[in-house]
Amino acid sequence: MRFLTSARPFVACGTLALLAACSSKADEKGGKDGKKNNGPALVDVLVARPSAITDSIEANGAVVANDFVELHPEVSGRLTFLQVNEGRRVSKGSIIARINDADLQATLLKTRALLQVSRLSQTRLQTLLKVQGVNQADYDLAVSQVRSNEADAAYTQAMLAKTVIRAPFTGVLGLRQVSPGAYVTPATIIATLQADTKLKVDFTLPEANGGVVHPGAVVTVQLAGNPPRRYPATVVAQESQLNQTTRNLTVRALLPAAPKPAPGPSPR
Repeated sequence: MRFLTSARPFVACGTLALLAACSSKADEKGGKDGKKNNGPALVDVLVARPSAITDSIEANGAVVANDFVELHPEVSGRLTFLQVNEGRRVSKGSIIARINDADLQATLLKTRALLQVSRLSQTRLQTLLKVQGVNQADYDLAVSQVRSNEADAAYTQAMLAKTVIRAPFTGVLGLRQVSPGAYVTPATIIATLQADTKLKVDFTLPEANGGVVHPGAVVTVQLAGNPPRRYPATVVAQESQLNQTTRNLTVRALLPAAPKPAPGPSPR
């Protein structure tokens, strides 16, 4: 018991001596650091100045032609004429292709012959009707026959017009999809035609930003390149409702008449 009693003051004295030594070293270190920090502190200063902040929204889109069409024949038959100058401009009404129309031409000749006979018959019956040589029913039947033949002739002429494929508007032809002599149907694509005089940009905006743009607003269209090309475009319309799947709104803008990119790129 005495050993334990006499040991406790010794341990306590040793602990106090260690704490005193640490405190002394800390004071010496603090004194040295204090001498070093006596000089003025270095700080960074920024001068606040007013500046304009631009809130921009980026959206992906596509440059498309204002008018675009796939040229299909309206009737089936064999191509007897084909003139698709790939990548060249054609005027409205230019003949692109012709389909064999020999059978329709023969039908038209036959119908015209019948029409001529029916008109002569109508004229004779009309003369006889004036002197009461025939009854009214016979004359009405002759008139009906003339009108029927006229309708047949008009129908055949309409079918003949469908054998000629013309450019519906002025534009640039795409690649040819058929060859002369091929048998085509209304499902066959002969070529494509697009008007490049007016180009439009279709892009989509999230639902939250749908009210940012409106018809008449000007947006900047940026195309990839070195350096990137930028064009102003005027918003002309927007979809009447959101896409129910993506919840995006489709907006259409029109590029100016100045030199512009070809249809197809994906701008921002």
